[in-house]
Order: sequence, then C-alpha cells, then structure tokens
Amino acid sequence: MAELNGPELSPLVGWRRENARRVERGHYVAQVVVVMLVSMALFGCDDPQSRENHWLAYATARNGQIEWLFLDGFRDADDCYHTAHFYIDSKRDGDAYRCPAGCVYASNSKWGAYFINQAYQLLGYSQPGAMECLVARSTLATAEKLGQRYSPVTKGSPREGATYYCVL
Repeated sequence: MAELNGPELSPLVGWRRENARRVERGHYVAQVVVVMLVSMALFGCDDPQSRENHWLAYATARNGQIEWLFLDGFRDADDCYHTAHFYIDSKRDGDAYRCPAGCVYASNSKWGAYFINQAYQLLGYSQPGAMECLVARSTLATAEKLGQRYSPVTKGSPREGATYYCVL
C-alpha cells in the first residue's frame, strides 16, 4: 500500500479546498429542504408557490424605513422578488425606494408562514432583520380570505396595532 504524505495525506483534502463554496451553497440548500419538509409534515402543505397571492414585496424608503411596495401580493417568490427589484431599478417613484428589498410570505398557517419565511430568507429572498415579527391579523376577515392571516411586519413597525399583534 502506498504511503500518503504531504498534500496527498487524504484524497479529500484537495476536493475540500476546490469545492468549499459549492459545499457551503449545498449546505444552505439542504437547510432549506429540511425546513420545507418539516414545515409541510408538521403544519400542512402550505405551498409557497400556490395560486393565491401570498408573497409581499418590501423595500427601503428614502427615510431608511422598510415599507411595503405594493398593496397586492404575488403568486410566487421569483415574480415578487424580480418585480420589486425592477420597480426600484426603473425609479418609477423617483428615488423613493432603494435596496435592500425583498419578499416575505403570508399565510393562514402561523408555522407555515414562519418556516417558509425562514427557508426563503436562506435563499436570499429577504434580508435578515428586515422584519420585526410575525403577526396575526385579528380583525381583518379579508386577510384570512386572501390566505394572509399571518404575515411578517416590517422592521420599525409597532409590534401591536389595532388589527394585529405579534405571535412570533
């Protein structure tokens, strides 16, 4: 048997160096997959790419506050994310909004909304710290009809309002 020494101590050493970035990305993808599977198994199949408009876009306003960009939601995360960035890049409101911008998920399932937001944050659809908390909308019957009873509120918003309160 050949003796291993120097840089050939292990056949995996070179592989680790060359593929460290790929492994890190794979680690995040694995985290996302695990979070999604656990979410679906424990809290029902709240499909983040459903036909309802669960995705809400936000951006940073000129005053530095994070605000919602549109009153309507989007059917999928990609459409939401690309529309928000196109809106900012096209300067339709002048310089009223800038990055960081992103999208968050609203749902009638508290844990579904929480875990899907965590998973998509790992994928880069929202920035860490952009949201204050996950709220339950207490008096908005339309929110439940839209599938948005539980949704994140933007950073700097009050943790409790006339029609909502933080739950996570």
